[in-house]
Amino acid sequence: MILEILEAALKLGLPVACLSWFVLQRLYASGQLDRSHDSKTVAENIKQIRRSRKQNKALPSDLVQTKWMQFGGGFYGCAALWTFLIIELNELIDLFSNFPGFSTLLENGLINLIISLLLNQLSNFIAAMIWFSYWTDGGVAIAIWMVTAYLGYLSGMTVARREWRLDL
Repeated sequence: MILEILEAALKLGLPVACLSWFVLQRLYASGQLDRSHDSKTVAENIKQIRRSRKQNKALPSDLVQTKWMQFGGGFYGCAALWTFLIIELNELIDLFSNFPGFSTLLENGLINLIISLLLNQLSNFIAAMIWFSYWTDGGVAIAIWMVTAYLGYLSGMTVARREWRLDL
């Protein structure tokens, strides 16, 4: 059980903490969120930002925030976005390490390749939406991974609220 907690912390908790810090720090810095609000008010404000972005697609946003909002924003959005990134990275590594060649990729035509890529993206999106099942085989481990991810999210939120930042 201790090893499961460590694995969950390293593979999901810490990355979710970093991702939540990154996204929320930018929202605080842009003035879209107020640092003096408690976590419940911040969650409500995130939902409001998400609704306004759905209504007005012209609002400025970056790729990370857009994907985070597509996955629901907040805690669930961070955990799902991290899972999506890991799934995509693993598939990209697999593609390059076992590259079948362009002739194999295009043997059924370009349209078929594009459709396959789109279906793969949909499949990865769905897998990321049920992120808790991606990381475990089930049982009690699901609770460990969910709690670890949530603690990571809260940590990242706290660090962002307190204005701890890396000047890159």
